[in-house]
Amino acid sequence: MSATLTRRNFLAFDFGDRRRPGDHWIRVHRVAMACRFEVMLSSDDAGDVGGARAALDEADAIESLLTVFRDTSAVSDLNRRAAAETVTVDDTVFGLLARSAEIHAATGGAFDVTSTPLSRCWGFLQREGQLPSDSALAQARAAVGMQHVRLDAATRRVRFARRGVEVNFGAIGKGFALDRMRSVMRERGEQLLAIYHSHPRASTPEPSPTDVRLAYYPTAKYLIIGLGGLEAVVKAFSISEREHRWQQVEYEIAD
Repeated sequence: MSATLTRRNFLAFDFGDRRRPGDHWIRVHRVAMACRFEVMLSSDDAGDVGGARAALDEADAIESLLTVFRDTSAVSDLNRRAAAETVTVDDTVFGLLARSAEIHAATGGAFDVTSTPLSRCWGFLQREGQLPSDSALAQARAAVGMQHVRLDAATRRVRFARRGVEVNFGAIGKGFALDRMRSVMRERGEQLLAIYHSHPRASTPEPSPTDVRLAYYPTAKYLIIGLGGLEAVVKAFSISEREHRWQQVEYEIAD
């Protein structure tokens, strides 16, 4: 494989030419949770396509559980009932609510899975943006905040303190789906090798404080692509979230 990668390579998920005739990438993908989930395998790993599909099945299952766009989901049921009665939820939903409450407290409320009323009144849920009235905005704000969500860990019961409260796991739901997909692949003998993302404005990338804070996989390498220059620059790092430090590591792109 070529050792030179351009910005176009990464934007198109094209990681260079192969030296061996017939070598190619296999992409197994599916749309779930309003985004594209994809598992990429080299031709040498073609036998793992079944594992990739099993991982994507897990993403589908998580979407069915968490989506607010299906009346049959556990989260939709919770949003309908929890203001009027105590609702018992499964381990997955309760665990996500508990973790969301922790992050809400740690971020001073900046992270909030109860912001759905605001998304609704601004038209974001319907993807039809609108300017809400002052009264609609005030009503939505009054229903937002994890202080309105009461959790009983012993019984996995949830109750909303007022009407109008809604939860929507959004990005943390997608992250949970990726974690579950990783677990499925690991159970089949696959391992997480690396995680990559881009810094659009950086010509020479290095981990940001946010990257360090969110580096939850200490055994993985983190590839960061700087897109701020004429060509993409790729650097690899070991990051320790617990020790709040990072170190650049050497990497080689090979067959």
